Amino acid sequence: MTAAAPPSARATPSVWLGACALFVLVALWCLYFQLTLPGKLASTADYEAVAQVLQAEAQPGDVVTLAPWWTERARLFLPEGLPVEGHLHSAADDLVLHPRIWVLAEPHLPNAGLDAFWSAFRPGRTEDGAARSFGNLTLQRFTNGRAKPVLFDARSALSQAQGSVERGDQRQSAPLSVSWNEVLFAPRRCIRLDAPGPGQRRVAEFQGVPASNLVLYAGYIADKGSFYEGVTDAELTVEIGEQRRALVLKRKDEGLKVLELGPVPAGSTVRVASSAANPHERALCFELYGFGGAR
Repeated sequence: MTAAAPPSARATPSVWLGACALFVLVALWCLYFQLTLPGKLASTADYEAVAQVLQAEAQPGDVVTLAPWWTERARLFLPEGLPVEGHLHSAADDLVLHPRIWVLAEPHLPNAGLDAFWSAFRPGRTEDGAARSFGNLTLQRFTNGRAKPVLFDARSALSQAQGSVERGDQRQSAPLSVSWNEVLFAPRRCIRLDAPGPGQRRVAEFQGVPASNLVLYAGYIADKGSFYEGVTDAELTVEIGEQRRALVLKRKDEGLKVLELGPVPAGSTVRVASSAANPHERALCFELYGFGGAR
């Protein structure tokens, strides 16, 4: 008498049929995706039409935000000199230096995630006209309620600033520089102020700062990441007369940290200093602004 096949063997044909059916469905979906994708992408003509509008209507201080952030091809076409924001967290960026924002969106892209974009972007912003369509692109202007009038920008004042490295009462001149750096995926044009060796401080001194509300932005440069073992916290101190405020950057801190310094009188001298117990990979940069509204 022949023994019956085990249940697993009897089920094998149906398992293979199911697997083949799944494979065919996946293949058909991939084919559909590839065939329909070109119709969802923006064309060169679409970008050129948007560029013409921005060339004619953009004003100094405007900025373009990409939605979704990874649609980088737009940068090839937009007018030179018009800033473009497109990075992992750009939807939530306050863009305090820009009173008007142009949102350039590709709404038909797969996984565009525009609902999440608008949830992060809209608070504090008001529509300045309806969205305009250019093929698979839309362009809409917003008034940025998060913007602040800038009375002082340390980057612009860098040529008159004094840089030094201090150890106790000793002070040695050291150059200051402003450059593009990555802070948690965001490109920032900021002033390098890497922490020097133990017992030392690197200082940037600005004189004649106008009456304003001072705000410090600072963070570790990403490619010198805070994930290295053995590194220590760094500290940025801001000295305004007898006032001294500190911003501690923890070893694993990422992104830009903010220190609200409040109003300062006209003609103030402001000193920003960095220090760390172990300077290994303590590469950091800062931006310092004086916003309007101080009394």
